[in-house]
Amino acid sequence: MSVDSFDSASTKEPSNVILLEIGRNGLIEWMNEEAKSLFGAVRGESFFSLENKLTDCLKTEIIDRVFTEGELFSTTCSESQQISVTPVHTNDGGVERVVLSIAECEIAKVKLQSLQLKRELHLINKISKFMWEKDRSVSSLMIFLANELPNAMSYPDLASVKIICDGKEYLSPNFRETSLSSTYPIQSEKADFGFITEYYDESSEMDPSELFNENEKSLFSTVAERAGEIVERIKTSRTFFEVLESIGDGVVSTDMEGRIVFINNVAAKMIGKEESEAVGEQINKVLKLYDSETGRRILLDTKKMITAEGSISFHPNAAIVSPAGTMRLLADSAEFVQDDDGEVIGIVHSFKDVTEERGFLKRLADNESRFRLLFDNMGMGVMICSVEGHAEKFILRDVNKAAERLEGVRREKLIGRDIVEAFPGSERFGLVEVFRKVYSSGEPAHIPATHYSDKTGSGWKEVSVFKLPSGEIVSLYQDVTQRRRYQTELEMQSHILNEVGKAIVATDSNREITFWNKAAEELYGWKSEEVIGKKASEVLMPEGNEKKANEIFSSLLEKGIWKGIFSQKKRNGEIFIAEMTDLVVPVEDGKSRIFVNVSSDITEQKRTEETLKNTLKSTVEVLSVITESRSPFSVGHQKNVSRLASEIARKLGLGEERLGFVTLAGLLLDVGLIAVPSEILSKTGLLNDIERRLIEQHVVKGKEILEKADFFRPIIVQIYQHHERLDGSGYPRGLKGDEIILEARILAVADVFESMVSHRPQRPALGIEKALLELKSNAGTLYDPNVVKTCVLLIESGFTFDSN
Repeated sequence: MSVDSFDSASTKEPSNVILLEIGRNGLIEWMNEEAKSLFGAVRGESFFSLENKLTDCLKTEIIDRVFTEGELFSTTCSESQQISVTPVHTNDGGVERVVLSIAECEIAKVKLQSLQLKRELHLINKISKFMWEKDRSVSSLMIFLANELPNAMSYPDLASVKIICDGKEYLSPNFRETSLSSTYPIQSEKADFGFITEYYDESSEMDPSELFNENEKSLFSTVAERAGEIVERIKTSRTFFEVLESIGDGVVSTDMEGRIVFINNVAAKMIGKEESEAVGEQINKVLKLYDSETGRRILLDTKKMITAEGSISFHPNAAIVSPAGTMRLLADSAEFVQDDDGEVIGIVHSFKDVTEERGFLKRLADNESRFRLLFDNMGMGVMICSVEGHAEKFILRDVNKAAERLEGVRREKLIGRDIVEAFPGSERFGLVEVFRKVYSSGEPAHIPATHYSDKTGSGWKEVSVFKLPSGEIVSLYQDVTQRRRYQTELEMQSHILNEVGKAIVATDSNREITFWNKAAEELYGWKSEEVIGKKASEVLMPEGNEKKANEIFSSLLEKGIWKGIFSQKKRNGEIFIAEMTDLVVPVEDGKSRIFVNVSSDITEQKRTEETLKNTLKSTVEVLSVITESRSPFSVGHQKNVSRLASEIARKLGLGEERLGFVTLAGLLLDVGLIAVPSEILSKTGLLNDIERRLIEQHVVKGKEILEKADFFRPIIVQIYQHHERLDGSGYPRGLKGDEIILEARILAVADVFESMVSHRPQRPALGIEKALLELKSNAGTLYDPNVVKTCVLLIESGFTFDSN
């Protein structure tokens, strides 16, 4: 390590210790923030890649020596820095990892020998052994952490811990919830499971910065991260032991000391022991093997099997004495059991009775045949490569049918070719680098879903790589393009739906709830996790609404969509009016459907609308009565105009909202006449110019009156323009053609017709024929021809006004 690399650590000011945790495979498993600042974020990479940053005081062979000898290495550099490599021992005295620390001499001893660091290493070591315990579960892990974590904190007497995982709460002994806390997420690459919160007693006079120091934060971050990995592994491997119980072969798994941690029913029956009797016992005490040719006892030395290279299977002539007293030949296979860090923690033996099989060669042939059948019928692509030189080339030796199908290349064209030559994108994809690491370390590796592209095609692939005892490299992979696209779409859709302001509820074909967004939680009062899987009718529908709900569902199935108003209920039993849209969404498989309901509470809106309607109705009636009371000849005129105009509008296809405004405008058509003297309105003789101009001003006065109330605003223009004419001869502005809105043209025709068939102070009623003649004669000149045509058809079909 160069002096320049540690300028900050060489000053006289105190600085934090630089810490790295290195596994047996030479990979950096953990590093604190100070190490990241110095080396960069190189977690998961080989420690030996830092060779150019190391000083003469620390060489890579020192790390190897500590692993081999298990002794602490410590030295002081000329830069006045204390460098120590501390081994972390397993129960059998081996070294599973080392901790490298670099610090100024004055604080190095304090940091390395601190009780907190020892507690951390002890806790991490215990967690690493947890995974393969027989009774492991998420709950047992969380209980273990809740009990152990306070003891690893800087001040255990002041500390307590709360863990929330999968919605369940786990508390440490003597738990105290205070405001002095720090929270760390429990998560894996695939999911979030909960969080760990550490608390310190508020009554303490300690400085919070001392309570939550960097080492302690690193400890909790590491524990939370590893707990997430273990939870993920427990969840994804829940069926593991069920499968082992169901297969036809006997299965026995042991720990590092050869104690049985699992035995399935098949093995227990073959041995003649109960499972409860076998678990915890040494394998040689339970599984008594003999050489079938010599009769000598065969003992399994688990420690030697794990540490020595070569086969870990039974002796070729291994046999047992069955409960019936007969010698039964065994054929077995064995694999190392590894924890989340890739460390071997035991062996699993799978064996079966092969007494009836005829000869070793026949068994090999059968095994080869089964292997080829399995190999060629696997859904995942499989490629087997031999290694040339110092891992410079990886030559394809075999591929299965799934690989042929995924790559679109026949096996014959791939065998014997270098993988980079056959698949140019493999190097850019990172596959070749992973091949080299697996070949060098012997440890399996996994490439998560990553985009692949070359001349053969492109897409997302997920790959697992293994090294065979023969030294060959095996690649198992699958195309996850469709799955990734579907997952991305689901995540995006879920995010969008959760941001929508309306309640969205999705149900499956059984009408069971499958999705419930945040707005639904707020509207109904139920949390998503409380209702998923329940019938929608149980959660949402009030009693007595079954008939209407069935009608809606029938309409939905027929048309694919339903919109309307329907009563729903909240968690507290409150019934409210919901504006709903129901949709049928077909699923990609074409066989099933999803039903989506979008709802919002319009109870208050409906109450307000009803109040406004009543207020408007009363106001219109009052204004209409006041207007018509000015002249006995005008009684019923506005009502009749409103009725005729609304029928014309309906025939012309105006929507419900526009139709309602035309009806309302007709009722208030002449409201401006309030401002005209009653003697003019009742005058029986001809009107002079001044009187006529006063009457023509009634549309302006009507506009001024109605503008004082916002809810009349949609009809003001209709009333203001109803005396305009197509040729510009009307009033008050002399508008022409399309300058006059359609509703005003409808009111003009209805007004003229009603006025001509009714009595007026200056004349008697002129009759229907003259009124129709006036409209027909001036259609296209004064009046809208389509409106006139519609009005004529209505009258000729029998339309009549109510009696005045």
